[in-house]
Amino acid sequence: MDEIFNTISTLVGSIGFPIVCCIFLWKYINETMKSFTETMNENTKMLTKLCEKFDNVRRENDNDRP
Repeated sequence: MDEIFNTISTLVGSIGFPIVCCIFLWKYINETMKSFTETMNENTKMLTKLCEKFDNVRRENDNDRP
């Protein structure tokens, strides 16, 4: 943990606080977007399966009507 703190302190001292913040935020947002994208892809797959099931049930009900 001390190494991380020392590295951050060195970066802030040498290139400046705003630049270090921008780099940190870019990395944080990038990781968050990867997770969000994976979650959205899984939700899309599940929604597609759900729609297919609803279509099948609707077709079965349409076929059962006289």
